[in-house]
Amino acid sequence: IERIGEVLLKSWDPLASVSGPNREEERARYIQNVVALLASGASDRQVAEHLCALETKTLGYQDTDPNTLLPTAKKVRLLYRRLTSSSQAP
Repeated sequence: IERIGEVLLKSWDPLASVSGPNREEERARYIQNVVALLASGASDRQVAEHLCALETKTLGYQDTDPNTLLPTAKKVRLLYRRLTSSSQAP
């Protein structure tokens, strides 16, 4: 979760301009939700649409296009796959 959180923090951080005591808890919850989505076998498109929905429906951003989030989705999906396949190796 930590490594995926690092990638998301560098590539996608809609909370960067938000301050407050709950920001880190909220960010951790978003990261956990993305990891759960990846664990379910989500595609890049599904992850990008999830990130887009977080931005628009939860955080109130406007005009977010899931296509702009596809590179981030791909990064985290490939990292998740690499991390989980290496942890399952004998």
